Amino acid sequence: STPVSIDYTPLNARGPDFQNQYGPISLTSDLYVTFVVSVLALRGYKQQQPFIDEDGNILLYNGEIYEGSLQIKPDDNDGVLLSHHLKQCSNDIDICNLISTLEGCFAFIYFQKKTNSLYYGRDRLGRRSLLYSIENDSQSNIKLIISSVRLNHLSYTELDSCILHKLTVIQTNNTFKIDSIPYIKHSIDSIPFEPPTILLTEFESNSIFQNISKTFLNQLQAAVQRRILNLPSLCRQCKRSTDSNLRPINGCQHATKFYVLLSGLGADEQLAGYSRHRTTYRLGGWKALENELEMEMNRISKRNLGRDDRVISSLGKEVRFPYLDEQLVNYLRSIPIWHKADLRLARGIGEKYLLRYIARHYLSLEQSSKYPKRAIQFGSRIAKLESKKEKASDQCSRLTTTNNNNNNNNIDDEE
Repeated sequence: STPVSIDYTPLNARGPDFQNQYGPISLTSDLYVTFVVSVLALRGYKQQQPFIDEDGNILLYNGEIYEGSLQIKPDDNDGVLLSHHLKQCSNDIDICNLISTLEGCFAFIYFQKKTNSLYYGRDRLGRRSLLYSIENDSQSNIKLIISSVRLNHLSYTELDSCILHKLTVIQTNNTFKIDSIPYIKHSIDSIPFEPPTILLTEFESNSIFQNISKTFLNQLQAAVQRRILNLPSLCRQCKRSTDSNLRPINGCQHATKFYVLLSGLGADEQLAGYSRHRTTYRLGGWKALENELEMEMNRISKRNLGRDDRVISSLGKEVRFPYLDEQLVNYLRSIPIWHKADLRLARGIGEKYLLRYIARHYLSLEQSSKYPKRAIQFGSRIAKLESKKEKASDQCSRLTTTNNNNNNNNIDDEE
């Protein structure tokens, strides 16, 4: 059979700096693979993809690696380094070990030529989108599409995080099989479960809580720093223009175009910030709340992160999540829940208590630290400007058209 035709246009918006198509490459007489990339260049000297080494291995890479086994300098391209390290992997275990030691947000597709195998996956929290679709077309061709966005009106499924997927070609019958290999096994160190007898407001002067708050602040500052350290120079970040007529009294008109968005996603999931967490605590106590927060983090890749990445990248931007930094997440998981939040206290005080304490005592945000959480569309009242009957879970008809099939999943808004 011949390679199938696919419209790759939706990929272009998420990578305005460079687009390329490599292939089709014949794996067997009836199996072909084509690599299509679009690049938003934010790091290092090399914008072109795919990365192809001297052995013919091919890497498509989307993301940012901040820490871990790869020693990355500020001007390095992390995709180039990842390609180099993958070349040295001789089997599935080597690749799993490499991916499991990376700290950052990424998705990748890697073709290993010597084994005729295709590896693909997402980072441990799923901060970058990766979808797949398997369908038969009218000529009985099997189409497997792995993409960061939806293509060709097809039905897609979001790939699980923490899983290395491997496609192996079966030469005898010109087909393939797909194996799923966990590269991270979730395990949490046992924390002594001794519910507090006093409110967190009474405990905040204790040296234990003081040390926790200082460490949390330091970890958060480091997480933010890692996410802005390697941003391109100011000339890449902004575009400036002036009027043709020199008018000093009016100054200089200038428009700045930023490519990176820092998101606070992850704070509510780890620090009991949602209103549903109060219900959970009221019905089941501390243990139920602890289990609820663990569930929040286990499902965040499919519920939030992949969707957010697809929406934001469609505008040619990249989102980064300081609260989902691996080191920060691991630290928060090591702290008892009652040192992070106290839902016995009133709304605007007890939820995300640790973060509110830092805002008050280290940033002097006394008033802001007491505001209850409200989704921006409700807090600003813009949600009711056009229709007072709309609910947060409704799909906005004004943002969709009859010929727009790239919905990027419904957006769940929540107070």
